[in-house]
Amino acid sequence: PPTPPGRLPVVPYALYDVPQRQERRLGVIDFAEFGHLYVIGTPRSGRTQVLRTVAGSIATTLTAEQVHLYCVDSSGGGLAALSALPHCGAVVSRHDTERLERLLHRLSTELTRRQRLLSEHDCASWTELRGKLSRTRRPAHLMLLIDGWDSLSGLLDDYDGGRLYGEVVRLLREGAAVGVHVIATSERLLLAGRLGAHNDKRLLLRQAEAGDYFHVGLSRDRLPTHVPEGRAWHAPSGLETQIALLPGPDDQRDGGADNGRDGAPDAPDTDRVPDQAEALRRIAREAARRDGDIPADRRPFPIAELPGSLTFQQAAERLPTESGRPLWALVGVGGDDAGPIGFDFAAEGGAFVVAGPPRSGRTTALASMAVSLLMGGTSLVVLAPRESQLRRLAAHDLARVLTDADPSAADVEEALEATGGRPTVLVVDDAELLANCAADKVLRRVLASGRDRGQALLVGCTAEATGNLGWVGQLKRVRRGLLTSPKSIVEGELIGCRMSGEQVRMALPPGRAWTAGPHGGPLAVQVPLTVLGDG
Repeated sequence: PPTPPGRLPVVPYALYDVPQRQERRLGVIDFAEFGHLYVIGTPRSGRTQVLRTVAGSIATTLTAEQVHLYCVDSSGGGLAALSALPHCGAVVSRHDTERLERLLHRLSTELTRRQRLLSEHDCASWTELRGKLSRTRRPAHLMLLIDGWDSLSGLLDDYDGGRLYGEVVRLLREGAAVGVHVIATSERLLLAGRLGAHNDKRLLLRQAEAGDYFHVGLSRDRLPTHVPEGRAWHAPSGLETQIALLPGPDDQRDGGADNGRDGAPDAPDTDRVPDQAEALRRIAREAARRDGDIPADRRPFPIAELPGSLTFQQAAERLPTESGRPLWALVGVGGDDAGPIGFDFAAEGGAFVVAGPPRSGRTTALASMAVSLLMGGTSLVVLAPRESQLRRLAAHDLARVLTDADPSAADVEEALEATGGRPTVLVVDDAELLANCAADKVLRRVLASGRDRGQALLVGCTAEATGNLGWVGQLKRVRRGLLTSPKSIVEGELIGCRMSGEQVRMALPPGRAWTAGPHGGPLAVQVPLTVLGDG
């Protein structure tokens, strides 16, 4: 029969054995009725394969505008191949806690948005809402795949007082009603524990303890003596299940599996097991061709991984045309799309602080922002009391560089006046050396009211220096900036946001720093490696 409007076709992933009816039946996911699923089994029992099969079958059966996938790989990296699917917005490792936090925060925000959408249209279920809206407006079902909950749960529980753990609990408690589904694998922890109360649907693979099979209603005399990989039992139904394998390129299969009795797929032939990662890549290529016309706003929102490093040229290539204007500076790349993050001195504030200890990338961040300001036609007055690559900016026509250990107020005033009224940023490196300098009044004036005259202040210093008297002490009021290597949660005040202890203790790769995001929380950015030449 035709599928009712808003209801998705079922997704096959397994073969059920129904002895009461002497038949085998296709095991499917029907999103109109599906909530969440816990997959529990010993190592090498087929836990990761369940997630691979479900993802591959979704990509084969449904389009990238119907279901969006997000993955947390807390096991052995078996979900990496899913990133090629057009349905997949992210595959996040548990070791990338910054990206993991972004993913869970975005999913929690999406959950709230969907609840409002359901209320606005007076609908009782996600399927009802999809049926009420036109095809081009139907929101997708969203599925979170978690591989290795046992190792992930401790990390989430300890992070920022359990805040991330609470967001996962909320997805389980409230998600199914608004088309947000979770499939999580575990060795044993999901048999009970705090999450057990939020979902009673379990798929038990091979178990280490015979007593665990009682969860699916197997009595002692029915306990299996040998459980092959991929063999499982559903709870609470107790149906014996064989998880399907994704087909290889030479398999003559319809919809990813051989058909047995009643259209059910045969159990996998252990003598000829297709490479499952390659099968996923092949499915991804076919799905990408099929879904090529789907607009970007109907595809899964990305949770991009920040680059380990990038040059200024690579970052500049990502800049939109409108960024090339006076008083706009490139801070780095970041956010869910790993796009350019900038600071507009004209619109967002007349000062910006790059705080961090020596050799933490502070000067590199200043150089990146200075070069982007020059590209936009902004004049620079640079105070570099210590040997620094910023002194090489003197080769540029729009830059004036003062290298005195204690520049006079007259020299700084003269350099500012020499710009001829052009939008100007006063760049100060190693500001802790100028805490009690002769130009204190000039720097105070630019900090307090320079914005009214098209002037702004860009400062690099240690976080401790902002506790001094004089103009440097006024920097703590700016609340706009970049932390290159924070040592305390109170340093978040310099950039205008609250930082958690985990973010402060996080081991950041070279070039990684924190700034304030659009919603007031900390946002990780990758600062481009900027090396200034002599010419």
